[in-house]
Amino acid sequence: MQAGSALGTALALDGTNWINLRFATPEDIAREISEPRFLADGWSPLPKDADLVELVSIVTDFLASPENVYFRNQPLSKGLIRSIHRTLRALRIAGTRPESLLKQRGSHKLRAIAQLYVAYRDCLESHQWFDGPDLFSSALTIIELNPRSSCEYAILDETPLPGLAKQFVRKLTRNKVKRVGRYAYGVPTPETLAAHVFAEADLVSDPEVQPAGLAFLDKGAEGKIENLRLRTSTGPEIEIRNTLSLVLEGQWPLDTIEIACATPDYLNYAYDAIRAIGLPATFGTGVSILQTRPGQVLRAALNWISSGDSAWVRSLTAGRLLNINPGDLDDRSTAVGQMELLMQQVGSTSASVIAKLLARLLVDHVTTLAESEEPARDSLVQRLEELADHVKTEGMPDITAWALLEVLQNHRFDAHSPKPGFLNIVPLERAGFSGRAQIFLLGLDNSSFPGAPSEDPLLLDNERYQISADLEMLRSRPIAQTWNLVRILGLSSNATLSASVFRLSDGQESEPASLFHYLKRFISAVTPIEPILAPADNAPRINDWSLAWSRTLGSQDVLRVATPWLFQGSHAERERTIQTFTRYKGLTGADRGTLDPAGDVLSASKLETLARCPYRYFWRYVLRVEPTQEEGIDPTRWLPPLDFGSLLHELYRSFMAEQSENDQPPTVENDSDRILHLLNKIIAQTVRKLPPPNSLAFEMDVARLETAARTFLAEESKRPPYQHPRGFEVSFGFATDGGLNHPDPISLNLGDITIRLRGLIDRVDRTDRGYIVWDYKTGSAIPYDESDLLGGATHLQWALYAHALNEIMALRGSPVPIQSGYYFASDREHGRKMLATPPTKKELGQMLRPVLGLAERGSFPPLQKTNQCIHCEYKAICEKDRMLPKSTTSLPDADTHPKLIELAVEWLSI
Repeated sequence: MQAGSALGTALALDGTNWINLRFATPEDIAREISEPRFLADGWSPLPKDADLVELVSIVTDFLASPENVYFRNQPLSKGLIRSIHRTLRALRIAGTRPESLLKQRGSHKLRAIAQLYVAYRDCLESHQWFDGPDLFSSALTIIELNPRSSCEYAILDETPLPGLAKQFVRKLTRNKVKRVGRYAYGVPTPETLAAHVFAEADLVSDPEVQPAGLAFLDKGAEGKIENLRLRTSTGPEIEIRNTLSLVLEGQWPLDTIEIACATPDYLNYAYDAIRAIGLPATFGTGVSILQTRPGQVLRAALNWISSGDSAWVRSLTAGRLLNINPGDLDDRSTAVGQMELLMQQVGSTSASVIAKLLARLLVDHVTTLAESEEPARDSLVQRLEELADHVKTEGMPDITAWALLEVLQNHRFDAHSPKPGFLNIVPLERAGFSGRAQIFLLGLDNSSFPGAPSEDPLLLDNERYQISADLEMLRSRPIAQTWNLVRILGLSSNATLSASVFRLSDGQESEPASLFHYLKRFISAVTPIEPILAPADNAPRINDWSLAWSRTLGSQDVLRVATPWLFQGSHAERERTIQTFTRYKGLTGADRGTLDPAGDVLSASKLETLARCPYRYFWRYVLRVEPTQEEGIDPTRWLPPLDFGSLLHELYRSFMAEQSENDQPPTVENDSDRILHLLNKIIAQTVRKLPPPNSLAFEMDVARLETAARTFLAEESKRPPYQHPRGFEVSFGFATDGGLNHPDPISLNLGDITIRLRGLIDRVDRTDRGYIVWDYKTGSAIPYDESDLLGGATHLQWALYAHALNEIMALRGSPVPIQSGYYFASDREHGRKMLATPPTKKELGQMLRPVLGLAERGSFPPLQKTNQCIHCEYKAICEKDRMLPKSTTSLPDADTHPKLIELAVEWLSI
């Protein structure tokens, strides 16, 4: 229907009169013919995926039946239910009856499937549900008795026509149908599409094939195609981001652009990226509900019921996904309390009861949502209420919850036809219908496109063919992907194909798909850039062959004189691989260190870098190696993340500094205008320093800033009346005096060690019991654990700042108890706070002594308590060298001082 809508729009824009032309799918026409009869007889449409929930009890009963022979040793599993559900649906749409399966004599598997098929069909009939196969079957009977009045029919080549649909279209049109498509594509046509079923039919018109499509029809076009561009990228996320950058840099109207994704994963990546920058976009197949907070809440709630592990519900409250006080979790009148009771009961539970509880959970406790997520919640509530009204199956709570989770994981919302002023994002098979001038095709690496041939584990393709030629053969799906890509290239006036060749997230190399390589010959050649080794003037000439020969045949002396640095590097690489503790991994054993904790003035950031990975500290602060920066300006963002966070810090400081004159917490009603006025003032100042790359990027970042400001104000309005802000950007060690500021660095005596510290505390609150130190965070809370705020001695700032403030107060003769923590003051974490009492100075010193001891001796090994390489800017040069506690041995090389080994082992054991 989206294709029909797009065609109608294109015809209207072209000035074509199509008043007597109507767009419909084969199932739409079958519904018009059959549905009135079903409704008159008291039947109703099958609620989406309700049959999957009902199938759980059918399969459970069958596995326990004495007639079960084939699945006798097969336990009830999610995979088995999925496979049976997929197979039964394929049999129904192909028009295959259970009796056809029983004709294959001697097959226990087909007999078992036939018995399940009969039970499944009886279930649909008992509920009086009808679906697509029923509509087609009924319509075939009706038009056989009462043929339709004369009408001209045309069908898109891309229309899928599985068994019953194919029979219906043939009967409806009396095989007098025209095609909307092309006579030839240059690649095999999938057998289930109209282009194959009606291959002999005439075309409505013979369209001109766009140049990129000639790559498969005209071999003389090699090197001559101008409207085709090929790009490579490093990972799907970068691929999406680069594409959006091209879109904005090109300054094309958004409604002239379509982005086609080869896999569902790419659709999810695209949704995340587009939502982050706020570009207006339509998604042809909708958005996965699991991309939204309401979907994540339901997934966690169903996993809680399914597993019985209360960690799932704790994660919801800790992550502020549920608006409920932790103390109310045991309240039996709440939806959460009712779920707790549900899991405690013995016996089966109705799927309807669980669905009603889930809908109530969303309505009562998922209320603080971004505007873009409210439709997701409403869509889920509607879906759950529909399931609650129609699904009557009963089973054990864990199995029933799993079935509902499977249904909801397939739920998508917000599907739209292309809109004026919007990007259009679609899977590959839905691309090309909007008639847009620019199309970007993403995910064309060999692992994503066209996909490996696969078969259903329950009913293999050769078994399907023996049962009925109308059953879909799953191994043909790669053919369909390739055909769709070729179809799109023949339609697109400008096409850009993109493939990922390296994933930064896991360091895995990939290769563009074979079709990507094939298309290279049809565009202007690209000169490859290869590294060149430059030897000394008198040295023998070095090339790849000589290096390989010297390495494989053992004649290294031939090149050792010319390239000693290569062999020194080879030796270092080997030592890093063989041994854990070695001078080639940062344990230099130098006589004089590069860090003096008692003399050097340190910052919390430096100490955290050292604690998380001494090797990273070595790169950044000792060698002063600057990571490679991405060239150019990102046109999708006005403010880089650091500047975005700095702007919010300045906003919160200014707002709270004014508010501190009044000890009462602000209110949303009275103070919204004031905080937005301050924000606009700071934005105006920032624009003069950092001009936006384009108006859209500016508008999107301003919208995010306004959301963060409102979130901060809403959180502050809930501040307890006994908690009074008393200091903002409190500095020590920056020559600033007055208020709580201290001009000199603070010396912290941490037991066996002393450090000199300087820093800037975002905020200090006074309470009846002392002070609270807050550090604002405008990013994600994922790296932080509320139960262990130190994170194994890697998150130190909150604790160090607490002791620094205590020292400042002690110097003034008024030390008080101090708590400290992180305040996630942004829309991303909805004002979440993590607060704790810091460890004592002695405890903090015991934690830091080993790693500071290594640094004092000039040793910076890649020791990590947990993997810190994922988002590190130096990972490309040292990720493989990292040493985690579980993978570390204590075998030093001969040059490593034993004291360094002792300190390294001690640090990893903390």
